[in-house]
Amino acid sequence: GAYDTFRVTAQSLAAASKGWEAAAGADQKRQTSPHSYWQYVNLPQEPDDGLAEDFSTIDKDVPRTTAHSFDDMELHAVVAAVEHGVGSGDSLRRVLRGYVVRNRNPGYAQGLNYIGKFLLAATEDEERAFWLLNAYVEDVMPPDFLSRPPSGMNGFMVLLGVFK
Repeated sequence: GAYDTFRVTAQSLAAASKGWEAAAGADQKRQTSPHSYWQYVNLPQEPDDGLAEDFSTIDKDVPRTTAHSFDDMELHAVVAAVEHGVGSGDSLRRVLRGYVVRNRNPGYAQGLNYIGKFLLAATEDEERAFWLLNAYVEDVMPPDFLSRPPSGMNGFMVLLGVFK
């Protein structure tokens, strides 16, 4: 039934995420980083360090990032299954804020919330999702793919058009 389809999809997604980590270099990033995931999340912020605007945008985007954001029904089911655990708003907020602390340039771009939510669903692990997000943005995508306006998210918008 539908539950069996969900389990197969969730299991195959979790298995695929391990391959993504190796291919994207997420494990290497984790091992060579000067800070752990939790250190990035908990680094003290200065009032004028430029993160307040990104944090404010993240705080607005996180509640809007639900399973209903994903059109594919199987993916919707996988994302919905983790929304109250590792895929909760708190987890997504920590992953995105940690990313911004590590990557002040380009910083946060709207749309990263969907990528983060998908990675949380795929890995069912905050730290793995964080390192995959960083590997994806830093090494897999072109440098200006998630750049700030005026060209911000141009690459992401192209991808949305391709996958519709």
